[in-house]
Amino acid sequence: MKHKIIAIVVISSIILFLSSSLRHIFFHSTANDLGIFDQSVYLISQGEKPISSLLGFHILADHAAFIWYPISLFYRIYPSVYWLFAIQSIALSLGAYFVYQLSLQQGLKEKQSLAIAIIYLLYPTIISANLFDFHPDTIALPSCFWLVLIARQANQSNYKTSLIKFFTAILIIVSCKAVLSLTVLMTGIWLVFFEKKRIYGLIAIILGLSWFIISTQFIIPYFGSNAASISRHLTHYSYIGNSFIEIVTNTFFKPQILINHVISFSILFYLLSLILPVIWGLSLKYLNPIICGSPQLLMCILSSNKSFYTVGYQYTLPIVTFLFLAVISNIKTQSYCLKNKNIILILVVLGFLISFNPHIDIGSNIGRDFSSLTYSLQASDKAVKIINELDNLRKDGYKGSVLTTAKIIPHLSHRFIIKLADENISKDEIGTFDYVLLNTHYPILTSSREFAKSLSEELKIDIRYQMFFHENGILLFVKEI
Repeated sequence: MKHKIIAIVVISSIILFLSSSLRHIFFHSTANDLGIFDQSVYLISQGEKPISSLLGFHILADHAAFIWYPISLFYRIYPSVYWLFAIQSIALSLGAYFVYQLSLQQGLKEKQSLAIAIIYLLYPTIISANLFDFHPDTIALPSCFWLVLIARQANQSNYKTSLIKFFTAILIIVSCKAVLSLTVLMTGIWLVFFEKKRIYGLIAIILGLSWFIISTQFIIPYFGSNAASISRHLTHYSYIGNSFIEIVTNTFFKPQILINHVISFSILFYLLSLILPVIWGLSLKYLNPIICGSPQLLMCILSSNKSFYTVGYQYTLPIVTFLFLAVISNIKTQSYCLKNKNIILILVVLGFLISFNPHIDIGSNIGRDFSSLTYSLQASDKAVKIINELDNLRKDGYKGSVLTTAKIIPHLSHRFIIKLADENISKDEIGTFDYVLLNTHYPILTSSREFAKSLSEELKIDIRYQMFFHENGILLFVKEI
C-alpha cells in the first residue's frame, strides 16, 4: 500500500501545481500576497535586502517568516514564481502522506488509512489554499502532522533521532509564521495532558512560547517600523477594542460583544463549513486534538475580516490539521464510520459546494464578454513581455520601476520597485516610475475603471512618457530615458 500513497501524493502534487500555475498564467494571482512574497524571495536570492516595495518594509517584519531564506535557494538556480507553486503543491500533498502514516500508527487498516488520506486531499481548504497565490502556512501544515507523528512514535525509534526530528518540525512550523508558535505551544499542552508525552510536550511549550515572544517583541520591531507593528493586525478585532489592552479588558468585562459576533450567521456558517466534510468521523469524545488548533480557531471566529472565517483561505489550515487528528482518533475505535462511503462522498462534495472556492474567479467573470476578457489577458501578457524585453536592453542590468494593477504585479515582481496603481498613489509619485501599465477594462480591488482611464489620459499628455503599447484596454507607458 505504501507505493499507493506515494503515487497519490505525486499525482496530487502535479494536479495542484498545474491548477495554481494556470490560475497565475490567466492573471488571477494578485499583488497581495504573491507579488509581495515573490519579490522578497527574489531580492534575497540576489543578495539584496528583502524590503518589499509593496509592503514598504523588510519581509521579516511581516510575520518573522525566515522560511523565505531557504526558499530563496531555489531562486538562485533559476528565479521563477513557479518554485513557490511547486513547493506549495508538494507541501499540501505531503499532508496526505502524514495522515496515512498517523492512521496506520493508530492501528487503522491500510485501506482505511488510504481513504482518510484521499478525503484530506478533497477537503475544501486544501484545494482553495493551493489556488490562493502562495502562503508559507501551507508548508507548516504537513510539519504539524509530522510533529505529532514523531511524538507518538517516540518509543519506537532512537530517542536522539526523534528529538532532532521533533526540533526540525517545530523549526519549520515557526519559520512559516510567528503566530504559528501559538499552535506549537498548544500542541505541547495537548501532548503533555492527552498524549502523555511530557518531554516532547514541554519542548513544544517552551519553544513555542519563546519564539512567540522573540518574534513579536524583537524580530518584527527590529526589521520593521510603525507600519509593520503587530498592532496593525488588531484592526481585524477593532469591534472589541482599539488597543490590545482594550481588547483584553472588553473580552472579560463586555463578553456580549464577542458573543454577538460569534453567534452571527457568518461565523456559524463558517463552523458548519469547517466540520461538514469530516462530520461523519467526529465525536466529542475524541475531539481533544482541536486544542492544538484553538489559537487559530479563535483568531478566525473573532476576526471581523471575512477572509479569516472563510474556509477557502489559508488561515484555516492549522485547524484542518487537528480536525483530521480527531477523525483518526475516533475511527480507531469506531471504524464503521468509514463504511458509509456514499454519505462521506456527499458530505465532502456538499462541504466544497457551500464553501465555494473564492479563488477560482468564475463568479467575477459572469456577465462579462468572455472573448473581450480573453483578449485583455493576451494583451496583458504582451505588455509584460515588452517590459521584460526593454529591461533586457538595459546595459546596466537594472530592471525599471513599475506601477501597475494587482493582477499584473506578480508577473513583474522581480525588481526593486513595483507598486499598485490605485487611488492611494500620489500624483507626485506616479512620475517616478519607468513603466506604468494599466488595465482600463478590468481594474480590480482598490482601483476603478474611472481611475485607470483618468490616469491614462494624464499620461498621454505627460511629455515624460510615451505610450508604448495599447491593446484591448491594456496601456503601457514608458518613461523617456
